[in-house]
Amino acid sequence: MMKTKWCVCILTSAATLASASMAMGAVTASGAPALQQDSRVKSNKFSGQVVDAKTGEPIIGVTVKVKGTNIGTVTDIDGRFSIGAAGKSPVLVFSYVGYSPQEVKPTAGNMEIRLKEDSMQLDEVVVVGFGVQKRAS
Repeated sequence: MMKTKWCVCILTSAATLASASMAMGAVTASGAPALQQDSRVKSNKFSGQVVDAKTGEPIIGVTVKVKGTNIGTVTDIDGRFSIGAAGKSPVLVFSYVGYSPQEVKPTAGNMEIRLKEDSMQLDEVVVVGFGVQKRAS
């Protein structure tokens, strides 16, 4: 009998690490992982869809954060997001592996965010792997 344990981690940037850690956390109503939201502060709710600028296809798993806070969420399978942001002029930060991060001042209604590919970010990929193997006769 043979027991094998493996772990492979792919890290590209702090934003990706944040996305990976959110995947282990809470889940929003749309089924997307979410960062902590502070319910003590009255906030405006913003929603929309994140798509690829070239193809127009929705992008799944884009990190959406309110700049300067710990409030955030991740886009669902249709690239849709919904987030609450407090303050007079909040800024939303959209980031995803292989795309340039984008900062947007949210507007009322349904927003469409078009992320542009950035092949330079793919040069930062680091693969780390380790394993334990035990052979039993």
